[in-house]
Amino acid sequence: MDKSRMKVLQTFPSAIQAEIVKQRLAANGIEAFISEDDNGGMLPSLQTTLGVKLEVLDSIAKKAEKILEGYAL
Repeated sequence: MDKSRMKVLQTFPSAIQAEIVKQRLAANGIEAFISEDDNGGMLPSLQTTLGVKLEVLDSIAKKAEKILEGYAL
């Protein structure tokens, strides 16, 4: 996947929260990707420090933002 064509929708303090929102988008036909740097799961505390990013293709970012409008965990 060409990262230059991706847009970060939201950043979360944990992969679980990002996954919940990813599944909400999937239920509406939007493919999203989770980007995290927690040293391969060895340092999960880095999720809180660095955040877990939820990304979509630039071309569908507006649609994804509309779906998540008013949605809170």
